[in-house]
Amino acid sequence: MLTGNTSVSESSDTIRILHVDDDRNFAKVSATYLEREDDSFHVETATSVGEGLSLLDEGTFHCIVSDYEMPGRDGIAFLEAVRETDSDIPFILYTGKGSEEVASEAISAGVTDYLQKEASSSQYTVLANRIHNAVAVRRSHRTARERKRRLETLIDNLPGVVYQCRNEPEWPLQSIEGDCEELTGYPKTALERHEVTFGEDIIHPDDRQQVWDRVQKALNAGESYEHTFRISTADGTTKWLWEHGQGVHSDSGELIALEGFFTDVTDRIRQQQALEKIERRLALALEKAEAGLWEWNVDTGDLYWSEELLALLGISPDEFNGSIEAFRSRLHPSDVEQVEDAIDEALETGGTYQIEQRLQDAEGNYVWFEIRGQVVTDDGSTIMVGIGIDITARKEQERRYQAIFNQTYQFTGLLEPDGTLIEANDSALEFGGIDRETVIGTKLWETPWFTHSETTKETAREAVSRAADGEFFRREVPVQGSDREAIIDFSIRPVTDDQGTVQLLIPEGRDITDLKKKEQALQNERDRLDEFASIVSHDLRNPLNVAQLRVDLAQNECDSDHLDHAVRAQGRMMALIDDLLLLARSGDHLGEVEMVELAATVESCWENIATEQAASQIAIDRVIEANRSRLHQLFENLMRNAVEHGGRDVTVTVGELDDGFYVEDTGPGISAVDREAVFDSGYSTNEKGTGFGLSIVKQITEAHGWSISLTDGQDGGARFEITGVTFAPGEK
Repeated sequence: MLTGNTSVSESSDTIRILHVDDDRNFAKVSATYLEREDDSFHVETATSVGEGLSLLDEGTFHCIVSDYEMPGRDGIAFLEAVRETDSDIPFILYTGKGSEEVASEAISAGVTDYLQKEASSSQYTVLANRIHNAVAVRRSHRTARERKRRLETLIDNLPGVVYQCRNEPEWPLQSIEGDCEELTGYPKTALERHEVTFGEDIIHPDDRQQVWDRVQKALNAGESYEHTFRISTADGTTKWLWEHGQGVHSDSGELIALEGFFTDVTDRIRQQQALEKIERRLALALEKAEAGLWEWNVDTGDLYWSEELLALLGISPDEFNGSIEAFRSRLHPSDVEQVEDAIDEALETGGTYQIEQRLQDAEGNYVWFEIRGQVVTDDGSTIMVGIGIDITARKEQERRYQAIFNQTYQFTGLLEPDGTLIEANDSALEFGGIDRETVIGTKLWETPWFTHSETTKETAREAVSRAADGEFFRREVPVQGSDREAIIDFSIRPVTDDQGTVQLLIPEGRDITDLKKKEQALQNERDRLDEFASIVSHDLRNPLNVAQLRVDLAQNECDSDHLDHAVRAQGRMMALIDDLLLLARSGDHLGEVEMVELAATVESCWENIATEQAASQIAIDRVIEANRSRLHQLFENLMRNAVEHGGRDVTVTVGELDDGFYVEDTGPGISAVDREAVFDSGYSTNEKGTGFGLSIVKQITEAHGWSISLTDGQDGGARFEITGVTFAPGEK
């Protein structure tokens, strides 16, 4: 076991940190820097996940900092193992492998924070702040939960106001306890001194008479009273109160006072009113949508279908509701097993239920329903609730469309339910070099397309069998043509009649051979790039980080120009690694696109650049479809290039073209000799640059399907024009 500083004396304020990194030197340097950053830190280190878990079992830690790429189990596996026993200990993933994939996986696993390793020792100031904040948040959450528990206990024991008053229309109060002013807006003393009366000043004018009548009716019957009514508070706010009270009598039976309790139920009343409004709208929506609600108590077998749902079948509640058997008896025989399997799966998983099924109506016809449901638990009972929608018209439309040849498919035809070929289109026949008369009447799996292997024949048999049972079958299948074998996206869909009986099968196919080859080639290339990126990220960046930190420590101990040169060389190496990683990982893959405002994007990018006295001008206000992250890279690289080559006082302008935009500067420009080479990887006319910035710009441009060119600016500077861009319609 490695420790950052075993001589640190711990106190109640000590923050014990476990740092796990497979690079022993890097872990040791990190521990040293962290303990320098904060005197309260005590860092213990481990070089593997197993060693880290052992340390967690042996002692108490307040925060975990872990690398991602490590032999055996990586940082995500470590995080998942920690979360099995401790759901809220701060866990910071501190890694040299920075990617959206790793960040997304870490967030899903419950990571507290995500920080990428950098070359400078200043990274430990950031890391120390992240650790300190995470620990503070955890401690504050625990304190907040305890305070919340105590507050809820207090509120539960003081839910309202207790009172005693005389039985008069003004309800003059003799005593009142509780938070009267919070409830009514009037202080307790004003009510007890009768400066304000409950009957005349607080009860809503429209409710005063009915409150009096209800109380008097209960008193005359010798009963307690319970009701809700409205009040107007001191500031004019209307609230709803729930009141429970009774009369107080003397020994002789004379009514001498009223005692009771009232509490604010405004939220409950408003929620109830809102719910009633929703229910009215839901009933109207269900009626218009030809749908209704249902509920089934799995434990008792009781079944309820709403009136709207039963009306679609033309039957009364007495004919259907009350038993699941009534539902089963009306199911189409072909749907019974499928429905029961779907219900069993929903009950087993506790999830949702959705299926299309047929039910017999009052006239003996079958009506198609889409039934959706959810398993819930209510008072210990297992219940399924949901909605039923009449989809008969939709199913009929699907049947008609399915009976027509789908001309969007390259290969199509018609089959009998037993697999006998009835028809095939010209494309399918030409591909196989087959005469129509020789295959019509042949089983699909015996046609020349499928007979070249037993596996393919068996796939055709399976497809026909499943489609004949009413299923939709789809799979990528190798088929034989007249001069070549091809991979096709093959499917068979059934066509049924009103009774659900399969009448026809429609086979369809699309040649995807070239697509599969391209996909495989692309995947191979991505695998190679991922391997390269992993080597650069882990095997090069980590040792370089250690070297930079060692140089930093050496500069603190001695003064040498050689160390300054080493720092600059290491910085350039790190910049080269970053640009190489960006080129390798991004490639021509664009990712998700969205509508992006160019003006806001340019302004944001400019703020991210160290511009000194440089200025920017935005002469475009359009919206385009692009990958937001990669568009940011494009603008930042172009503007950074202008600042680095154009001088301290350069002005950078982003303006509009007919079919795109331009980025122009007022610098010295780029000579005609260099223009052809500036987009090449590694080419730079500035010793500070890596030579990859404009190469990345070109890569991003082409990934979007755009073009980029370089020319002179209006003031002699460089002007980069991006064309082939489509603006959002109506945006100007």
